[in-house]
Amino acid sequence: MKNSILKHIILTTLVLLLFIPLIQENFSVFSIKPLEGAFTPLQKPDSLMENWFLGKFQEKYDPYFNENIGFRPFFIRLNNQIDFSLFSKLHSNDLYLGNNGYLFRPSENYSINNNDYLGEKKLIDFCENYKSIYDSLLNIGKPLLYIFAPSKTNFLKEYIPEKYLTKNFEENKNYIHIKNYFKANNIKFIDFYHYFNTIKNTNTPPLYSKGGIHWTQYGAAIALDSINKFINLNYNFTKNDFKIIGAEKKEIWIEDNDMNRILNLMFKRNELNLLYPKIHQTSKHRLKGLFITDSYYFALSWSKLNDYVFDNEETQYWYYLKSVRQANKTFPIEDVDINSTINKTDVIIILATTANLGRHPIDFISLLKSNGKSLINFTDDDILNYYQFKIKGIVNDMNKTPIWKSKLIEKAENKGVSLDSIMKLDAIWLIKNQIKNNTKELEIYRIIKKINKDSDWMKIINQKSKKNKISFYEQLYIDAKWILETDNNKQQ
Repeated sequence: MKNSILKHIILTTLVLLLFIPLIQENFSVFSIKPLEGAFTPLQKPDSLMENWFLGKFQEKYDPYFNENIGFRPFFIRLNNQIDFSLFSKLHSNDLYLGNNGYLFRPSENYSINNNDYLGEKKLIDFCENYKSIYDSLLNIGKPLLYIFAPSKTNFLKEYIPEKYLTKNFEENKNYIHIKNYFKANNIKFIDFYHYFNTIKNTNTPPLYSKGGIHWTQYGAAIALDSINKFINLNYNFTKNDFKIIGAEKKEIWIEDNDMNRILNLMFKRNELNLLYPKIHQTSKHRLKGLFITDSYYFALSWSKLNDYVFDNEETQYWYYLKSVRQANKTFPIEDVDINSTINKTDVIIILATTANLGRHPIDFISLLKSNGKSLINFTDDDILNYYQFKIKGIVNDMNKTPIWKSKLIEKAENKGVSLDSIMKLDAIWLIKNQIKNNTKELEIYRIIKKINKDSDWMKIINQKSKKNKISFYEQLYIDAKWILETDNNKQQ
């Protein structure tokens, strides 16, 4: 009798255990932490009767049921923890375990093994195009700053297992070529790859965590501090006194732990002693920035660090040139008026990790190259100043050409303005289009703008104009044209 009761109790218990996942699925009796990572939840199939008679209900419902059965996240975490603790096995296709518990992404191995090398011709083309855009933007007061950031794999090479390294494991060739070209051609850049390596083994708080994809929040703060100092030193903007005055212990920031989270383990892994920046700032001045970058910018934007130096409402972040983020909005790159955005921007920053040098930096320069003729901010005042002598010549031609003049008289009457005003406005319009549509004139205009920023050079132009008995601006044009032709002859 006792054995019979015991058997019934055991059988009833087993049956109840079988129903517990179903009860949990429908009533959520226990609070279970959901799984983390990038995946799209399956939707529950609808139209029960229709799918039933078509014989597709089970086919559609099984995957949904398996994904949503009660306690599934708990048992997946348990299984993942057992495999990790006993066999160092990760259940993630996008991660691998390095030495000393560091997590890495296999996609970045291309960079450390130089499988992403662009080749000499493509690198030369990029660098030459970059210099052309760099000079053009500088001539209209829009500095372009290139920033090399170290990917985690490049920065922590010593923790990568030998099985992931090839015979080409050495300094990234794309990085070396671009950096050397910039140095040789006096192009301003910031090299965090080099700088971070110089402070890696000092008392500086960790710049990369074991379980994070990007630089830590402290590493991002050092980068921002350096960017701000560089801008203060090299460009004529109002100084910003942002600086790091120390570091403090806090709960680990979620983005410093992002790779750990998608492992979906039961227990926390050991992490470095991460510290977080203490900031001092009294300045209220903020720059309007345009960032062309990869996901390394997230540590600056999501932590709100970037708001110390850049105006959050006015700064745009072009993510791989696919989407644009500004303030709390995200929209397609196709919706951006490129020239208008550049003209409103104080400084343009290309931030690229060593693993991405062949991606968005090249795409951005190609985009600007295709828009090159409209990048210059032409103003009527500029044309009136620099091209007075040409305006006079065009107005003389208008007066000497009866058909042209009669059309202008009619146009002036229709607009209710004087003939002189219409002639001047049309002359300005003609000169603008001549500059935009003629490569030689475009380069002359850029040189004129450059000379105009050099007071000593302008004094020499003034002296020459008096000696040659011509207007100052005609002499300026003649000198700019001579410089261009001399440079072209040297290149030939």
